[in-house]
Amino acid sequence: MTEPLILVVGYANQPQTAHQINMLLARGARVVNLDPYGRNGEYAPLVWSDDYITWADYPIPANHVQGVILSANAPEFPTEEAFYKHPHGSINWEEWYQQFGLQRDRSDTLLGLLLHLEQHGVKMLNAPSKSIISRRKAFQIQAMRRAGCTLPATLITNDAKAARAFINNYPECIAKPAAGGSLTVSANHLLEQGILERLHAAPAIFQERIIGKDVRVTIVNGEIVSSVIINVPEGLLDFRNAPGYQEGLTQYVEQPLPEAVAEQCRNAVKALGLTFSGIDLRLTSEGKYVMLECNSSPIYLDVEYKTKHSITKKICDYFLAIPASEIG
Repeated sequence: MTEPLILVVGYANQPQTAHQINMLLARGARVVNLDPYGRNGEYAPLVWSDDYITWADYPIPANHVQGVILSANAPEFPTEEAFYKHPHGSINWEEWYQQFGLQRDRSDTLLGLLLHLEQHGVKMLNAPSKSIISRRKAFQIQAMRRAGCTLPATLITNDAKAARAFINNYPECIAKPAAGGSLTVSANHLLEQGILERLHAAPAIFQERIIGKDVRVTIVNGEIVSSVIINVPEGLLDFRNAPGYQEGLTQYVEQPLPEAVAEQCRNAVKALGLTFSGIDLRLTSEGKYVMLECNSSPIYLDVEYKTKHSITKKICDYFLAIPASEIG
């Protein structure tokens, strides 16, 4: 009998990744942790020739991998460590480009390995080919709209005139980077401060502001495993900016979804090709749910601990539903 082999792509010192690894081990799986960046900036030893693959001297033949959890993506750019460790305390263009090239080689190789496993039919949360596409916010918005999801009115532009007209058409609007990754800000404030004139440098996403309660829905393999209201003060532009949120002090309240909204969530995830997703919605005072975005690598552990929702168990179930005696 061979234990199922699960690869976990993520940082083992990150609590959610560590929890996933520990639960998989407790369920009898063999786990190999593929650290996307390595320790102290060092890339793990990789040997790959045809179908012969080892990572940190551990063999990971594609036909024996039961599943892959993508808890973290390989950084596309050098991390801060590359700069802090520089002997002169600063870095010039040539040195930066060298660091960028090294990180690109690391990231592309790991991505190539994951795509290789995906093509072998290995089960993944989430498949890298889908995750890469779904993270493109401009594409995600249109995919969710085509899937019939209720979304805020949206404009993507680097034209200040078009942005100004859009903002003036609604009581309040928000703005966020086209690539995501930063906190949402008030588009009305940008307009008042004259900052919109800088917009020509790069497109941004502008949306009608939806005021209401923040709802987080977690889906695993088509099942809504968790649906909660994030208990932060109403009126915040971005719940991640709530007092105590980063310190883990936020509380959550169960929020069962109407079936029509649950179906929209499932349709959104399906349209993006995801199997595992954290979906952010707003619930207005009139009882209307408006979808904001889908996350392909959601952070959920705080919700799981405080609500006892079995998110990690459902992730493990996805890979370990087949008895070990039938594997290999």
